[in-house]
Amino acid sequence: MSSFQTEHYTVRLPHSGYETELPKRTAVVSDLHSNRFGPDNRQLMHAILKEKPDLVLIPGDLITAKGKDNRVAFSFIKELAANHLKTCISLGNHEERLRREHPDAFEAFRNSVKREGLILLDNEWFSYSEHVRIGGLTIPFECYNRGTNQRKLSEEEVKKLLPAEEGTVSIVMAHNPEFFDTYCGCNLDLIVSGHLHGGFIRLPFVGGLISPSGRFFPKYDNGIYEKNDSVMAVSRGLGDHVPLLRVLNRPELMILHLQG
Repeated sequence: MSSFQTEHYTVRLPHSGYETELPKRTAVVSDLHSNRFGPDNRQLMHAILKEKPDLVLIPGDLITAKGKDNRVAFSFIKELAANHLKTCISLGNHEERLRREHPDAFEAFRNSVKREGLILLDNEWFSYSEHVRIGGLTIPFECYNRGTNQRKLSEEEVKKLLPAEEGTVSIVMAHNPEFFDTYCGCNLDLIVSGHLHGGFIRLPFVGGLISPSGRFFPKYDNGIYEKNDSVMAVSRGLGDHVPLLRVLNRPELMILHLQG
């Protein structure tokens, strides 16, 4: 792939009384799918470094489960570490598929992340500061199925997989944004998602055309959404794993400016 856009979004967290502790400038690298932007992803790395982020979030699908050389992703992981970027990674449907179908390859991915000192969050929390926690929600693989075969995700399941803690600001990477209504009932302040690739084809004044699960005009396809006391940021993503043409939908490096 040859080009992408760096898009900036301001996010105001409704109940954050800990503004000084927030990762105020957060880079979101979603759905890279082992794609390259320049040799060794130098173009992408340069764009990230230019923003001087406090935190880099990778909310899933850094790799592709099959058909691509994931050494590209491993090289990108090394570059993040070499540039001393605090980075948290969660699992998307492609990491989950790799774990199911090729467990040895998944372990190689997991070990690569840990060896470089990055933070892999598999239904786990990381304490960014005293009152700010970063979480990675691993959504069950069946929740990515197409059409009527897609399993729903309940609030009870999310609370069991990744229980929130009162008195903290919770920033959670949850790869699939289709379950925003569920996330809103789980005491989460900010959800960071991708997965929908902006709906592949974007129509003026309408938005994305279709989701990976086959739904037309997905409700949460790109940008910032607010409901009750939760905010969700959805990236259009940087890569693709199938030869679909993006129309009016350039790949995106998302930069979040977090405010209390």
